[in-house]
Amino acid sequence: ERNMITRAVGGDPTVRPDFFRFDLEPGDVILLATDGLFGELEDDVICRMVSAEPSMHQLASDLVEAANVHGGRDNISVVCIRI
Repeated sequence: ERNMITRAVGGDPTVRPDFFRFDLEPGDVILLATDGLFGELEDDVICRMVSAEPSMHQLASDLVEAANVHGGRDNISVVCIRI
């Protein structure tokens, strides 16, 4: 049931979002991505790429490109934010 959509914006009149709290430091990166990224790239590869790229715009592009090179079997959306 991994590919089942359990919540989506626009699917119902109300959406119950998930909320998470994290302690963040300057320089930390928040990565929001669809399973199209995580289904194609291993966590350690993603971590290395995040650590190596100073530009968040370029990082997002590089992550999508790498996921496509490794199969790209699903849509891939990526948002990168540096604190």
